Amino acid sequence: MTTWFISDTHFGEQPARRLKLAGLTADELDALIINNWRRLLSPEDEVWHLGDIGRDWRVLLDLPGRKHLIVAHASDRRPVIAKSGLFTTIQERHQIIADGQALDMIHNPDGCEPGPGATLVHGHHHYRLPQPGCVSVCVDHCGWGPVTLGYVLEQMRSGGAP
Repeated sequence: MTTWFISDTHFGEQPARRLKLAGLTADELDALIINNWRRLLSPEDEVWHLGDIGRDWRVLLDLPGRKHLIVAHASDRRPVIAKSGLFTTIQERHQIIADGQALDMIHNPDGCEPGPGATLVHGHHHYRLPQPGCVSVCVDHCGWGPVTLGYVLEQMRSGGAP
């Protein structure tokens, strides 16, 4: 089993600036993210989605992995998503310990402090590089797909910027 992280997939509602920078249509970018997910993950893998799934969140039903959601913000979709059984857990924030390192997962790092000795693992910032003490798993920073725990730990060691 491998642990993966991803954020800001925005399925069905890709931001215009992202499309311009990627040089793709919304459908092409959705397909690229989905294909990368399918290519990389197996059904027994665990994946943490750190928010902003998008209005076409149901595409995740057919993607491999045991999924956890860190919600982006209050959303009218949250009750429907919770009832779908898609995610094993749905939380505002969560911490895991990996390789002796504390990872505080949250969608938007603005104004948030990591716990003692922890690194913030986040999404939300499509165009801004991570600040010190942070690692972004936003697809814009990670090759349009999920990244492994090993990638996150390496980013922590190198200062957090991809």
